[in-house]
Amino acid sequence: MHDYLFPEVYTTGIDYEHYTAKSILSFYLLFNGLIPLDLIIQFSMVKMFYIFMLESDVEMTTFDPKTLDKKTCKAQNFNMLEEMSHINHIFCDKTGTLTQNKLLFKAFAIGSSKFELKDHSN
Repeated sequence: MHDYLFPEVYTTGIDYEHYTAKSILSFYLLFNGLIPLDLIIQFSMVKMFYIFMLESDVEMTTFDPKTLDKKTCKAQNFNMLEEMSHINHIFCDKTGTLTQNKLLFKAFAIGSSKFELKDHSN
């Protein structure tokens, strides 16, 4: 047995719990640096740049000439771009469901086929 590794081996015996905890902590400290802090900062800066470009995009801006009101796209959270990449479908309600409390069936699509109802009366 090496005295410099386990100095208490001759007096009290090896404390296995102590060396187990020490080994786990050493493993964590050694491998914690695999993802450096600089990389996390660079990802954050790239996200900020993308959000700035999205908010300053002219095509994402609406302008009302009567009231001279300009509305731009605003990012509400930092992970918005990652969440936007998961969007497959966008649904828009223009049938009066929210304003008139009526739901009218007009069309549905399955794959590349679209089926529409010709008569839209109640």
